[in-house]
Amino acid sequence: MPKDMVVDFVRMEGALGVTAFYKNRPLHIMLNSELRTSDRIAALTLLHEMVHVELPKYNHGHQFHKRMQKLAKKGAFKPYW
Repeated sequence: MPKDMVVDFVRMEGALGVTAFYKNRPLHIMLNSELRTSDRIAALTLLHEMVHVELPKYNHGHQFHKRMQKLAKKGAFKPYW
């Protein structure tokens, strides 16, 4: 993740997390403020959003799922799943 990436909790409806981009450059990961009470779901959502940062052009397509599966095989989700 870029060193200057902002990650914080914000009030939002209809999403657990969102990554904001400007000209395909990720700027800000926002996690739903309701996740403050669930470290597990907050961590899983952050991992999900970090894949969006890594693969900004792929949304939830094949490349995105392939990267999520690679993280799962490496055990990234074990502490939370």
